Amino acid sequence: MSRRLARLLPLVLAVVAFAGAAPAAHAWEPRAAKYGVAKETNAPITMSDGVRLFADVLRPAAPDGSPAPGRFPVILTQTPYNKNSPQLNFENDYLVQRGYVQVIADVRGTGGSEGMWDSFGEREQRDGYELAGWVHSSDRPWSDGRLGLFGASYGGINQIFTAAQHPDGLKAIFPIIPAADSYRDITGSGGQLNTAFIPSWLGLVTALGLLPPTYTGSDPVTAAQVLASHSNGLLAFQANTLVASSSGSDTAYDGPFYRTRSPIEVIDKVDVPAFVMGGWFDLFQRGEPMLYQRLRENGVPTRLLMGPWYHLTASSGAGLPADGVPAPRDLELRWFDRYLMGRPDPGLDADVAPVTYNELGDG
Repeated sequence: MSRRLARLLPLVLAVVAFAGAAPAAHAWEPRAAKYGVAKETNAPITMSDGVRLFADVLRPAAPDGSPAPGRFPVILTQTPYNKNSPQLNFENDYLVQRGYVQVIADVRGTGGSEGMWDSFGEREQRDGYELAGWVHSSDRPWSDGRLGLFGASYGGINQIFTAAQHPDGLKAIFPIIPAADSYRDITGSGGQLNTAFIPSWLGLVTALGLLPPTYTGSDPVTAAQVLASHSNGLLAFQANTLVASSSGSDTAYDGPFYRTRSPIEVIDKVDVPAFVMGGWFDLFQRGEPMLYQRLRENGVPTRLLMGPWYHLTASSGAGLPADGVPAPRDLELRWFDRYLMGRPDPGLDADVAPVTYNELGDG
């Protein structure tokens, strides 16, 4: 080979390689809002035992404010903190404005819903499955049958219980700061009864459940009955659980009560893509990686994001975007777009690592 050819060969190979290379992928960007938000309040949903749960339905809206025509994927959110409470209802206008319907339901015995509250009990878990079925049904003129679950804290935990029952149409979940073990993560943190969190949490749910429902003016009889059942639940569940735990009765120790209410007991039944978001200073920081690990071991498409957050700051993702980690709302949109709406996203695996965490101490 001549010296001149030898000098030209690398250049020729480089040109050939460039010509045959695939074009560089464009970085993912959130799409602009296309819709407004139209809200229908207090839609009654009858459970199999006759108890009615009430939900708000947030639909994509046309420019004149009326619901946009057509069917859309639906995000189901379940809260015990009264769907009329800002932030505590986990309302996500960002997703609605980009083509999702969000249904926010008060769990049994809370907010405007009938019945008595029994936190994460078997009946409440069944309610999650039946709510999902109501949302999925073709009887809903705004639902295209594709379902996702969204919410934080309590609204993250109940996603796992609902997903474990495999409701029709469920495609993906996004649990933010979920507990794994209700005894070790909540009641007996560090081996001692958590007397700081539990009374204040039970008090919050109780207070918000005793607010007059927003349908009081149009249906005062139902409103009165609902408030009466909530008051009865205060003695049957909240007060009884608190007294029994602090006095050394059964709920002071691990057992069937807590196993029924622990997502780690059913996580192996979850088979839809799950994005778990947690905080290093959250009271559930022990459980969040455990849930991710089990999902990962079972081959479920999953991600874990751990940031320097407390329980009340985790859902906002304070400090994000940072160091290539997008804001939570963009992560939520990208996750649901890919797995619920079915939008192609070939760069997801490269852009969002299986585990992303803030390294404590380095800022």
